[in-house]
Amino acid sequence: MIPVISPAFFKNDSLIQYLVKSAERHGIDLRLYGMGETYKGWIDTHITRALQAVSALDSELVMFVDAADVIFLAGPEEIERHYRRQDADIVMAKEHSGLNFGGWVGRRDVALSMLSRLAEFMPEEGDPQVRMRQYHASCYSGVVPDEGWIFNVESPYSRLKCVNGRITDLWDTRQPCVIHFAGGYFSPTEGRYERMKPYWEGLGYGI
Repeated sequence: MIPVISPAFFKNDSLIQYLVKSAERHGIDLRLYGMGETYKGWIDTHITRALQAVSALDSELVMFVDAADVIFLAGPEEIERHYRRQDADIVMAKEHSGLNFGGWVGRRDVALSMLSRLAEFMPEEGDPQVRMRQYHASCYSGVVPDEGWIFNVESPYSRLKCVNGRITDLWDTRQPCVIHFAGGYFSPTEGRYERMKPYWEGLGYGI
């Protein structure tokens, strides 16, 4: 089973219930880090602490997802199947503007190398999203954009519909394993509840 690490730098788990409950439904091995700790910025949460979390594992593969705006739609077997069909070291989510660092899956050894290099790449300049795109453009990073089989980054361009209990992308009929509600306003008390609620209810969860 692929362990899934996720940065949860919140006072409690109230803002990550979508992630936690959907992980439980689909048998995801979720490894949260940072709960109750002070948030020190994306570089710390997505690179420095992610590197520590990956270093503590002994699995062949590892997956990373953001915590407060993600819903799992499938289990580890389907995620691994879609990862291997893309024949890459690291498969990363993509959105309209490019790679999205809020979701990736791949070989643990390559992830360690990627995060280590990102920690040294243009220190203190740019958030992880900017760093990853610049890093990816400047050298071979082992990263390929996901083809939509694993991650779907929801946006105004999305055409997503819940069909027979599964979210389907109407552009290409693919059914992603993870939906990520990246960007936009994030309420300190409700997160991205308003955007996530219709999908959550369509998947049969209680509120």
